[in-house]
Amino acid sequence: MSFLINMALVKNAKDRRVAIVAGSVNPVGGTEIYVGAAIQVLVDAGYQVSVYLNDMRIPSHLAGLGGVRFVDAGAWFLSRRQFMSDWRNIRRRRDLIADIIKNSSVAIFHGLHSRQMFDALAGHVKIVIAFHLVSHFCPAGTRYLPASNTLCDRRPGPTCLATDFREGCLKHVFNGKLPPLMIPEVLMFKRNIRMMSSPARALLFNSEAMRELVSDEPLINGKSYVINPPLIHAGDSIPGIYRRRNMVFVGRLDASKGCSDAIACLAHLPEQVTLDIVGDGREKKRLVDLSASLGVEQRIVWHGWIPTKNVLALLSSSGCLLVPSRCFEAWGQVGPQALSAGCPVVAYDVGGVKGWNLPGMTTYVEVGNVKEMADAAAKFLMEKRPLNESVVQEARTRFGISRFGREYIKMVSSCIET
Repeated sequence: MSFLINMALVKNAKDRRVAIVAGSVNPVGGTEIYVGAAIQVLVDAGYQVSVYLNDMRIPSHLAGLGGVRFVDAGAWFLSRRQFMSDWRNIRRRRDLIADIIKNSSVAIFHGLHSRQMFDALAGHVKIVIAFHLVSHFCPAGTRYLPASNTLCDRRPGPTCLATDFREGCLKHVFNGKLPPLMIPEVLMFKRNIRMMSSPARALLFNSEAMRELVSDEPLINGKSYVINPPLIHAGDSIPGIYRRRNMVFVGRLDASKGCSDAIACLAHLPEQVTLDIVGDGREKKRLVDLSASLGVEQRIVWHGWIPTKNVLALLSSSGCLLVPSRCFEAWGQVGPQALSAGCPVVAYDVGGVKGWNLPGMTTYVEVGNVKEMADAAAKFLMEKRPLNESVVQEARTRFGISRFGREYIKMVSSCIET
């Protein structure tokens, strides 16, 4: 991987040093992909990178990189109980890591951390806080309302407790019981976000939708950036036509991801249309029963979790991808993956998925409107028309790692120059 990066802004040794603080860079979820790609592009651009993790699960393609120092930063991620039992060692480790960060020009925190830590570093290093997850804005890490099976449109705050009383949305994440320590977090959530963000020179969001969630929280000292995550895995082949009358769903099998709507969508379409379901989860038995009750069980193939290359091969020969999420999708990888493989996308209009938009390849419908989703899918499934190869190449360029690298390095350079 290489980039044509203008290094004129990197003036001295300290300006070449960037510290990244994150939970992990194990390439499983969206945040991990984002952090791993950031490390890669910084190293390729000639920066020295120090990475502080709360575990040491390092992907093999990053472990061998020169110019990267991995340090266990578990002290910043311990529970309150662990903190009280081992506070002396925690303080020593925290001070040690803070001293290392002070030798960097920019520190990028993926997620919110201790306000005291930000204050200690503010006079020594430029701070960037990166937001990827809805959990930064919803105290329980979800904006899905299980009782009404809808998306919550409230901003986090005291009203969340009243919503939880009706919906059980906070308890949904904690296996049916809201921990007492979460209650003050809910009541003071917006205040905490404002306080922790104030020392930052810049805020980094993975989608415009994430930035809009905190649009009423002004950044005092700097600016905000939206840099969409890179597409790590892209389709290798481009089909000449939409060859099959099948739809694909990829994701966890739980209520918030909306697989039940994908199955209901199938019932609105002709019998020759089939559905491939990639993924697994606690809702599978209920979904199997639903397919039987709708009379479509013979038209569904249950794949479970399969390798990414197999998912891409499936997408490249399919009629369309369904993304019927009822949760707030901060960004999501599956949409850009499908587009890069030449597979059109029909999605509920939630969160950051509008950022995938490619004319002629994406359609967005109202959340919960299964009939509208089926009608949109039918337009892709029933017409065997040639695929515009230039549109697919546009998807690979627009969502690719090279684009991400240019934008990320530009942000780091801007923070250094400020």
